[in-house]
Amino acid sequence: MNSSRASSFRLAVVLIATLAAVSGAVDVVSLVYAEVFVANQTGNLVVVAAGSLTSADRVALAVVALVCFTIGVVLAAVVRRVLLPHVSLTVVRETQLAIEVVLILAAGMLMAFTPSDRGLRLLAPVGLLALSQGIQAVLLTRLLGRGVRTVAVTGPLTDAIVAGVESWGRTTPPDGHRRHLVLLAVATPAGYAVGAALGAVAVRGGAHVALAAAVVLSVIAALLARGVELRGADIA
Repeated sequence: MNSSRASSFRLAVVLIATLAAVSGAVDVVSLVYAEVFVANQTGNLVVVAAGSLTSADRVALAVVALVCFTIGVVLAAVVRRVLLPHVSLTVVRETQLAIEVVLILAAGMLMAFTPSDRGLRLLAPVGLLALSQGIQAVLLTRLLGRGVRTVAVTGPLTDAIVAGVESWGRTTPPDGHRRHLVLLAVATPAGYAVGAALGAVAVRGGAHVALAAAVVLSVIAALLARGVELRGADIA
């Protein structure tokens, strides 16, 4: 791999990890304040089932998160399809990322002025955060020829473990392509974990502080995506 491609690959890995960190940070906020997830929709299905036995409010919050996340995915996909014939993919991606930032900021402002009530007063901010994560799910669908997910950890984590086990103990080292696939797969769970840890620290200052950190990460991701594209990497 030449130096230009190596540099592009490193930025790509950091980009995936940074977007995943955004999801980790906002999930911590929603879990601490509303006891639901806004990025991890698998978790919300469990919350709906478990909450039905104990808390109607929690079920309502989880359902709102699920619905708003789905709406975010649909809207982002439709906007992407409508705009692509007229503007570049870069413009579409940066527009959607800007909308995600606005949604997170709006949720942060609402939570900054909302008491520590963990009930239905959090429906609006939870909905906004889930909507932002639905949009993020469509922001980056393929990188360097590989499908990626930045709001879900289970798939990438499984890919990383399987690839690592298959490479373990081989008499010859894995080729560069296999190593790259492992690193790309590891980027999402690693980034999510870092973002969750950052969110857990920042949320001590309030939900708005943790969400401000998520906004900063989103802006960094936008800059990284532009850097990856400028280096000619395959990004979609």
